[in-house]
Amino acid sequence: MSDKNSIVVVYGTSVEAESAARDLYKSGFDVKKVSILGEDYRPEQQVPGVAVGGVNTLGAELSAFGIPGDSILRYVTAVQSNKWVLFIHGTTDEVTKARYVLKTTGPEESNIHFVDEGVLASV
Repeated sequence: MSDKNSIVVVYGTSVEAESAARDLYKSGFDVKKVSILGEDYRPEQQVPGVAVGGVNTLGAELSAFGIPGDSILRYVTAVQSNKWVLFIHGTTDEVTKARYVLKTTGPEESNIHFVDEGVLASV
C-alpha cells in the first residue's frame, strides 16, 4: 500500500490550519506526515512535529507525492493569496482517517489524491 496518497486542505488563516493540525495530532495521527504551508509562515504556537514551509516547499512536496500540476498550481495560488495549506500524506487508511478528522474543521477547500487509484476527490 502506497504512502503517497494525500489530502490537501486549504484554510483562510494560519490559526485555522494550526487548529486542524492539532486535531489530527490529538486523534493520534502521525504528525510527521503533516505539513502546514503558507507564505512566510511563522507559527505562533508550533504544533508538535509538523513541518512548515512556503510556496517552493509546497510545490516540491506536492509534486513528489504525485499531485497533478494543475492542482499544484491551485494550491500554490492559494498560498500566494494568503491562504494556508495543510498537506497530509499516508496510506489510503491514514488519508481516510485524516479526512474524517478534518471534515468538521471548516476548510475552504479539501481534496484527496489517491495515487494508487489515480483519483482526486473533493471532501
